[in-house]
Amino acid sequence: CAVRGDGLYQGLDWLSSTLANRKR
Repeated sequence: CAVRGDGLYQGLDWLSSTLANRKR
């Protein structure tokens, strides 16, 4: 599993979406 800038940003996007969904 290579951690690249793209993967990191994608992970952040997913994390943000998950956190937003949980806070709801």
